[in-house]
Amino acid sequence: MTWTPSDPSQSFMTGPDDQDPPYYLNNPGGEPPELYNLDAVAYESVMVGLFSWFYPGYPYSTYTLPGPTLVELGVGFSRDGFSWVRPTRGSGPGVGGAFIPASNTAGTWNAYNTQSVGGGFLVVGDNLYFYFSARTLQKPLDGVFSTGLAELRRDGFYSMDAGRNAGYAHHSPWSISRETICL
Repeated sequence: MTWTPSDPSQSFMTGPDDQDPPYYLNNPGGEPPELYNLDAVAYESVMVGLFSWFYPGYPYSTYTLPGPTLVELGVGFSRDGFSWVRPTRGSGPGVGGAFIPASNTAGTWNAYNTQSVGGGFLVVGDNLYFYFSARTLQKPLDGVFSTGLAELRRDGFYSMDAGRNAGYAHHSPWSISRETICL
C-alpha cells in the first residue's frame, strides 16, 4: 500500500497553534494545550467539531511548567473537514474560554476532565444537545464520573458579539440562485 503524500507531515489536519494559550487560571507561563480528541459531525452546511484540549502540567509525565493537568472542550467549524475556525481558543469559563470548561476544583462534578460523548450533538426540536463526560478528581484518581448536558438554541449556536460597544457586520453583496437558503 502506498500513502499519498508519502510524508504525513505534509497533510496536517488540525491541532493547537500559536493562538492557543496555556491554561489561564493560576497558571502563568504554563504548557500550551495538546489536541487530545476531535469529534466532528455534519450540521447544515458545516462540520461542527468538538475539540478536547489537554492542558498538561507538573507533575504529569515529563512536564515541568505549571499547569492544572485537565481536559476541556472547545468548538470549531469547518466547511471541508481540514480548515477549522475555532472561536473558543482560551481555557476556563468566560468570553473566548472553553465551550465546556472544567472547573479545576477538586470534588466538583466537572473538576478536571470534560470530554464529548456520542460523537457530537443531537438536534432536539429547536435545540442542540451536547452531552459530555466529567469527573470529580484528577488523574490518576478516578473519582465520580458524570454526564453533563449543554443545550444551545438551534438558530443561535454561532453568533457575533460586539461586546459593550455597538458594532456591525458588513458583507459584500451576494445573490441566491435557489428559492431557499439555510443561514
